[in-house]
Amino acid sequence: MRLLTSVGRLNPEQFTAPNPCTGYGSLRGILVHILSAEIVWRQRLLGQPADAGFLNPDDFPDLESLQDRWKEEEEKLALMISGMTEIDFHKIIKYTNRKGEQFEQPCWGILIHVVNHGTQHRSEVVVMLNGYGVFPGDLDLIHYLRQPGLEKSNP
Repeated sequence: MRLLTSVGRLNPEQFTAPNPCTGYGSLRGILVHILSAEIVWRQRLLGQPADAGFLNPDDFPDLESLQDRWKEEEEKLALMISGMTEIDFHKIIKYTNRKGEQFEQPCWGILIHVVNHGTQHRSEVVVMLNGYGVFPGDLDLIHYLRQPGLEKSNP
């Protein structure tokens, strides 16, 4: 993730320092929140209990440990999606949130939510990075899709 490369330009204290720009305590905290959400939603899509997906920021003492876990999750998500059919994308997913409330949504809606959720919080990370004088550049989806190897991929 390009954003994590920009976070790597910070010192360890900045990575874990309390930051008033987030409700997640620190830059590390908001990044762990984004990753946790991706894990939880993948688990829900697979019909698995999602509680194990909620990560503790203290389990990631440095950026490298977070990057390693994120790479692992990206591989799991890509594998799951690559095995899905059009019918799977329309399947209704039933799940229970942390408050015990039950919901049903189509798989495609959940996947779009994961992207949208990540976009919201990545923009908050950019604000924090800018406060440290780090400017990650364009993070728009189109720039991601223009990367070599992605521009011609077929979902």
